Amino acid sequence: AYFTVVVQQLLANNATVDKYIGDAVLAYFGAPIKRDPADNAKLAIDSARKIVAAVEQLNQEWSVSGLEPWEQVIVLSYGSVICGNIGSPSRLDFTIIGDAVNCASRLEVIAKQFSAPIVATAEVVDLCGLRDRCKCLGAFPIRGQDEDMEVYSVPMLWVHDDC
Repeated sequence: AYFTVVVQQLLANNATVDKYIGDAVLAYFGAPIKRDPADNAKLAIDSARKIVAAVEQLNQEWSVSGLEPWEQVIVLSYGSVICGNIGSPSRLDFTIIGDAVNCASRLEVIAKQFSAPIVATAEVVDLCGLRDRCKCLGAFPIRGQDEDMEVYSVPMLWVHDDC
């Protein structure tokens, strides 16, 4: 049920769902459908917000049934990646790899530490022009990055919803 609501929201915004990693979904925007980076960032934020709302609804239904709620975080990262058939001739996988993927994985810990449902890198919030509407959680050392990375909590709603 969880994966159904997540994937439904992602596909509605033309995301590519790459894979399931345990209880996580790896998805990306911008391939194979090429769009402006700002459009990809806006679609990612829109999808994240819709996923949070859909999972909140799912949790309400589960609560009525006596089931434990699902706790989730969504991490949005931006950067250059390699997308395509990756592997060896005996085992290829169409997937995405690169710093942006690694960064998203490593930011999950920060999102959980702050109990922030949606976190994003400075690049994502800047592409949407949302830096002044998002809360900076701080700058954190991220393995594989030369400098500390600013991480932002993305609110669910704001007055003038541009993104």
